[in-house]
Amino acid sequence: TEIYTLSLHDALPICFVAADAESVDLPPESFDIVWVVECNEHFFDKRAFIQHVANWLRPGGRTAICVWQAGDDPLDDNARRLIDSVCKDFHFPSLGNSEDYRHWLTDAGLEVDRYCNWTDRVTKTWEISVQEAERSRLLWLTRALVRSELPFWDRNQTMLSAYQTGAMNYGFWVASKPV
Repeated sequence: TEIYTLSLHDALPICFVAADAESVDLPPESFDIVWVVECNEHFFDKRAFIQHVANWLRPGGRTAICVWQAGDDPLDDNARRLIDSVCKDFHFPSLGNSEDYRHWLTDAGLEVDRYCNWTDRVTKTWEISVQEAERSRLLWLTRALVRSELPFWDRNQTMLSAYQTGAMNYGFWVASKPV
């Protein structure tokens, strides 16, 4: 575990922790804010991680969580195949949906202050990634010589398709710990 502290002028110090989030042992009620960006997808026990976040927050503290989510149920077979493909290609054990995250947050004792579906804000990134990959000479060389590396290139299209069809969405959550 590495802890980095930054203090600006008379402001309170800002502490950044770089550690394995699933196993790090941090003191309870040690943070006013816990900011989690695109890492929940990698956790085997997402519910347990959300519980850790709640434990790390001081009363009145807040968390902001940006997460790749499965689309909301009911999902058709094609949507489930896209999610399975994204999980396989990006090495995710699973994806929760917005209902899962709402339950995990509230079950951990947090109050959901805000939820935003930011899919429309992130889809453009995947469109650009696909366009750049298609223009890349390296992609054409890879297709010709090293077929085993194609999932690296093709997963961008899978992710884009998942966002465009609603099989996935991008969630932004803000929750607070009651005082």
